[in-house]
Amino acid sequence: MLPQISQRLLRKKRKSGSLSTSPGVTSDKISSEASAAAKIELDTDFYKSRYEDLASLTVEQLKEHWLKHGFKEGRFASASHESGNAKLVFEDEWTATHKSQEFDFDPDFYASLYADLALAGITESIALEKHYNSFGKKEKRHGSIREWLKTNNFPLDFMPEDIKFRDIHERNIEVGLEITSQDVLDSIAGLYTTPVAFFSDDAKSARHYLMMAKHYLAIGEKEKAKKQLEASNCFHALSGALELLGNIYLDEGHNRIALGYYNAAKALPNPPKWLFFNRATCLSRLQQYEKALTTLAEGLEVYGDFTFQQDKLDEFAQEAWNNIYPALLSYVGQGNRDELIKAFDAFSEVVYDAYLRAYGTSKNPERLHPLNLNRILIVGDYHVAQCERYRINQKVEQLEAVGKEVTAVNWLDLDQQAQALATHDVVIFYRVPAMPKVLKAMAQTNAAGKLSIYEIDDLLFDPVYPPALASYGGYVSLDTYRELTRGMALFHAAARQCRLGLASTEPLRERLADLVFGNECLLHRNGLDSLNEFSQPQESPKQTLDIFYGSGTQAHNQDFIDLALPAIEKLLKRHAHLRLVVVGYLKLPKTFTERFAKQLSMIPPLKSVQGYWSLLRRADINLAVLHDDVINECKSELKWFEAACHGVPSVVSSTRNYRDVIRDGEDAFLAVTADDWEKAITRLVESKELRKSMGQAAQERTRKEYSLEILGTQLVSDLEAYANELMDRAHCERGEEGTTKLVRKRRKIALVNVFFPPQSIGGATRVLDDNFKALRKHYDDDFELVVFTADSECRTPHQLSIYRHDGVRVYRTATLWRENMDWHAKDERMYEMFTEFLACEQPDIVHFHCVQRLTGSVVEAARDAKVPYIVTAHDAWWISDFQFLVDHTGTVYPEGHPDPFDPIELPPSITQEASVERKLYLKGLLNSAYKVLTVSNAFADIYRKNDIMDIEVTPNGISDDLPWAPKDTSYTKRVVGGHVGGMAEHKGYYLLKQAVMETQPENMEFLVVDHSKEEGYESRQYWGNVPVRFVGRASQHKVIDIYRQIDILFAPSTWPESFGLVTREAAACHCWVVASNLGGIGEDIDIDSGSVIKPTNKALTQVLMAIDARIKKPSNPKTYYLASSQVHGLKKYYKGI
Repeated sequence: MLPQISQRLLRKKRKSGSLSTSPGVTSDKISSEASAAAKIELDTDFYKSRYEDLASLTVEQLKEHWLKHGFKEGRFASASHESGNAKLVFEDEWTATHKSQEFDFDPDFYASLYADLALAGITESIALEKHYNSFGKKEKRHGSIREWLKTNNFPLDFMPEDIKFRDIHERNIEVGLEITSQDVLDSIAGLYTTPVAFFSDDAKSARHYLMMAKHYLAIGEKEKAKKQLEASNCFHALSGALELLGNIYLDEGHNRIALGYYNAAKALPNPPKWLFFNRATCLSRLQQYEKALTTLAEGLEVYGDFTFQQDKLDEFAQEAWNNIYPALLSYVGQGNRDELIKAFDAFSEVVYDAYLRAYGTSKNPERLHPLNLNRILIVGDYHVAQCERYRINQKVEQLEAVGKEVTAVNWLDLDQQAQALATHDVVIFYRVPAMPKVLKAMAQTNAAGKLSIYEIDDLLFDPVYPPALASYGGYVSLDTYRELTRGMALFHAAARQCRLGLASTEPLRERLADLVFGNECLLHRNGLDSLNEFSQPQESPKQTLDIFYGSGTQAHNQDFIDLALPAIEKLLKRHAHLRLVVVGYLKLPKTFTERFAKQLSMIPPLKSVQGYWSLLRRADINLAVLHDDVINECKSELKWFEAACHGVPSVVSSTRNYRDVIRDGEDAFLAVTADDWEKAITRLVESKELRKSMGQAAQERTRKEYSLEILGTQLVSDLEAYANELMDRAHCERGEEGTTKLVRKRRKIALVNVFFPPQSIGGATRVLDDNFKALRKHYDDDFELVVFTADSECRTPHQLSIYRHDGVRVYRTATLWRENMDWHAKDERMYEMFTEFLACEQPDIVHFHCVQRLTGSVVEAARDAKVPYIVTAHDAWWISDFQFLVDHTGTVYPEGHPDPFDPIELPPSITQEASVERKLYLKGLLNSAYKVLTVSNAFADIYRKNDIMDIEVTPNGISDDLPWAPKDTSYTKRVVGGHVGGMAEHKGYYLLKQAVMETQPENMEFLVVDHSKEEGYESRQYWGNVPVRFVGRASQHKVIDIYRQIDILFAPSTWPESFGLVTREAAACHCWVVASNLGGIGEDIDIDSGSVIKPTNKALTQVLMAIDARIKKPSNPKTYYLASSQVHGLKKYYKGI
């Protein structure tokens, strides 16, 4: 397990209390010879205090715990282990038998520090050194700055060994500062009055003070750290020093001071990765929430691999909303709707932009990826029953009637619907407000090049809404009215973040088109569904002729009173058999209700639509009454076609939408004035034949134009036409049974790996990234790519998200964290998730790389879906319980397990039965693959010995995108040995250190990359007397800088590596390579480029002695194999299926 991953798992286990803290039984065999745990010296006091769960163990129990559990769990055995240079068990013995490193005497330092020497006439260098050797050592005087550092437990990094006091003194004299040795020591200790310049280069002095400041912060000396950071800024402004100063002031509650330092740090090149989060925290404390969100988004752009920022983005967005929302409501109280809209739009834009950047792009893509239009997701608002029915449930029925697969979810449940959101290419957001979770969903959809649609069926997003409070007839309270106004602004802000609009009327379509960012809106009218029934008016014994008015909302009270009531009052006077039937919301004048009590039936709102229709079908005339204004012109013709289903004729207001729909005098009457209403109703009252013919005409038209199939087909056709305009190298055609056939000009390849950039962890991820880039660069016209990967962080399992990387969709899922998590072969939820991914993306072929954590279930899903797949085996995960062929005791299985009856020692929690079933399952998946590949001949042989006979070799190539260049180690006279493979036992790190400790090559120094440390980390230490420089992990584009500082790369892996990318990359920089003879790591090395050895102490010792005896010289350049060459070989498999 990689160091940083194991530490996260350790923290998770420790928190849940699932770590083993009991020494248990002693029957487990531990190989002291081979185990890395046994090689590392255990400091029991450190171990006990470092881990709270071990506090009750005895010394012997601590030792046993370390050997059995601690190393495997990624714990640290000592302070030196935690710092990156673990002390080995034999080092004390070595120190006792070897002369320890002595520091070069510095006479100028000695004379300056001890004034009594000058008084005694001891001023010459020879006399000073003689005094030091004769008296000074006994008197515990210090002969050099480095000796003082060691005596006072300061890191030796605080003073480079090639710098003397005279050098520092002269540099300060040049700027007019006379200094003493004590001034230098005070500057180191953070006790200075005026900081000294350690180097002639101010930037270098600044970095030196920054390095010392980090040490003081690490040991809790905050005041000294602050002084060193201030000293750093005196010489040169460094973003790292400014950020740390900001952190100190932020911790002290001085937020504005902290912000000043953060702003200065942000303005400089190479800002630290924590800067953006810390600055956002500071801005949030200062209640500058929009700026906080923007800062966090900038951090995600710069450090996409730092996913902690993305976790915090949700918190920041919600906190910002909670604080800004009440302030924005003041505009509601003022009645200033224009400013309300501007404020909500501005805030929503900031939130949306932050999420958009988090998902991999700073702007909405102009083009769409090829879309799967056969699967549609509706994210809707469910709190209004009739809206749910007509725009959600009805749409589901319409689309399903024409062969589509539709999923509908409540926007309030978006947090639990991550998988559904990610695995649909068309997402309709119906009547949703611009809340943070909604904006997040829209940003993800758009960033991924999918189609976002904003749907609404009323003019709820325009400042004209809501109408005057009085128009509600007292049904709406002032508080509710304020909420309606607030909702208007939220709908307006939400619609702006969708590409396409979907509206129920033409006037609404025009207005919504101006709001969505794609400036287009489709017309999709309300229609019929499975609940609707058709019937004909029946002869009835009733004595009345009923005028029906149904009102499902509280907004049209005044409309009825102004337009229809005068006409109805006259008609009721004139015709005693007329009756007004009101179902729903309507408050009529008291004088009217009292006068016409016998001709009036008032029925409260009905929850059941069937109950409503049962009353409607008994009516003789239906009314739909609306003022002709901008709000009502957007209302649909729902009341008309519902009455038409039962052959009931209608008189409707002449709003713009009704004018678009109604054929006046044929299938309904349009009315504008009170006279129009009176005339139209009178004609229907007086003519039974007219009532019948008009009702039948309306019903016939409703059947033809408003059915499920008709409206579903129309919507799909419109979506296909729209998608064809925007999709990249693909178009839609109508398939069988109404399905949409996506015709792609390129083959779609799904690449699957446990990690993917920006989470670049492990060699296989590097290889896949290089292949990805080469495919994009050289074969973009041939292949469309999509990626499925796992999240490296420990999050809620099985949460799926999608982001954009170099224009390609990347699906990333959180995995199930469990004991031996990289061992497990199955995960049922992962099977379901990958099945949904396949259904959405419909790849032509899947190429699986490393799938641990994702498990073999993703491969099983591809097999069951009959999608052809290729597997590239980068390690032994498929054929062994031990991914790297090294078990938990350190035992190596160089050929895997060719004899299934050969005993192996499994971890305690894994049974033999589970092991057998695992191998059987995974080998079965390999046997079902179109092709099984591996990256070296050596590993192909191992797989063949383990029953995978049909396997081919496609060697990894190094990156095409990096400027490979010859090494340059002129910075030192020594030969620089390097180790870049990770500080782990199976990478040979401890083997190399032991050989160096024993050999003590005088002509060598070492550079070790510690992958557990962040980029920029550097520490200088010693293996005995051999200088060793430790540096943190390097990002991909900086790996060449590492190799170019190395003369000889050591890769003495104790397990059979499948390939060994580091050896090929080092060779590309003309480094000599010393590699293990196990596996494929040394397969390309010849006599002109390096040595292949057994990974033993004896072999390494011999090599070190030979190197130490020779003169430093450049190695011969070697032709290297690029990723583009590997991809060229893969192309035949991708095209061959």
